[in-house]
Amino acid sequence: MTQIGKKRTNKPQTSPAEDVPREVRVLTNEMAGEINAHIVRMVQSGAETITGDEITMQQSGAEAIHGQQVDMRMSAAQLIEGQAVNMSQSGSLALRADAVAIDRGGAGVLTAQEAKLNNSLTFAVLGRRVEVTRGNSILLLGQKIQGDVETVLDQRSALLLGLGMGIGLGLLSLIKALLFKRTRE
Repeated sequence: MTQIGKKRTNKPQTSPAEDVPREVRVLTNEMAGEINAHIVRMVQSGAETITGDEITMQQSGAEAIHGQQVDMRMSAAQLIEGQAVNMSQSGSLALRADAVAIDRGGAGVLTAQEAKLNNSLTFAVLGRRVEVTRGNSILLLGQKIQGDVETVLDQRSALLLGLGMGIGLGLLSLIKALLFKRTRE
């Protein structure tokens, strides 16, 4: 699996009402509501919201993850926001990060500056640099795309589809206007 470098920039934002985050939070076979810690380690656990600098999940799930470095193995999350996200046999509905690496996993909508996908399934990928090895995607948009990917819609076909739909809707509107004009006379 391709690993994305661990970048350290700003710490996650916390609201004034939250307590100062714990240094390390480890969960094993637990369910938690909101987790706020610098380092979070989860094994066969679940959480609603996770906020931290380093988040590692193995066979775990979460509704939302906000972290600098997120590493997931056989895990899932609805929403992930981070600096660097590494996923192996994991999935996410929505994923936004500076750098993403997915190995044998999937994502619904993925937005990243740099994305490396290996044997992965995605619905939509939007990235500056996208590198794909044996991947499938419905929509793939990027400035620089490399690799072996099968898409239903690439940039050209998405533009043509939009143009075709615009012309089709325009013609339907014109026909409707002509028909209603005749019935009023």
